[in-house]
Amino acid sequence: MKKLFLLFAAVFLAFFAAPCLAEVSAVPALVSDADPAGTNLRAAPSGDVLAVLPFSAGPRIVRVLESKKGWFRVQPFPIEEYEIEGASTVPAGGWMHGSVLALCACASEDGDPWLYAAPRWNADSDIKVPEGTPLRPLERKGEWLKVRTSQNGKSVVRWVNEQQVWASVNDLIECQARVVKGWKK
Repeated sequence: MKKLFLLFAAVFLAFFAAPCLAEVSAVPALVSDADPAGTNLRAAPSGDVLAVLPFSAGPRIVRVLESKKGWFRVQPFPIEEYEIEGASTVPAGGWMHGSVLALCACASEDGDPWLYAAPRWNADSDIKVPEGTPLRPLERKGEWLKVRTSQNGKSVVRWVNEQQVWASVNDLIECQARVVKGWKK
């Protein structure tokens, strides 16, 4: 009887908890690709092109959902702002390479954000970056993003929590101004 109860409890938890565990928050990011032809949204990493997000001077924002070997599954945001040539609707999502995405560090009530050696709060945090520092996403692991940035002229790779990157559209517009400085005209 006890084994039957434990089996029932395990099945019950797996059935009802699995959808909660599968939910992933979406981290807003900028499409930093300056290619006037637009930026490809692919069916899979290195896969077929589903659509091309047109280039614009204003911010092109996507929601980052997950990563796989330098590629990020994204969802265009807000969808109604994108009119894609030759497509009747914008795909609900697709994949973009991390090299065309950018984030900016966001200060918290504790001050400028720290970058961590591993994706957890108790990891070593040896680098503190000023608010607004551009970050290039490399990988996503739960609520953590592995990012590349420049520190004293040197490239560094660390982890940042999704709570420490700008999420509002207004903040991302300011972030874009910092990222654009690196674009080649």
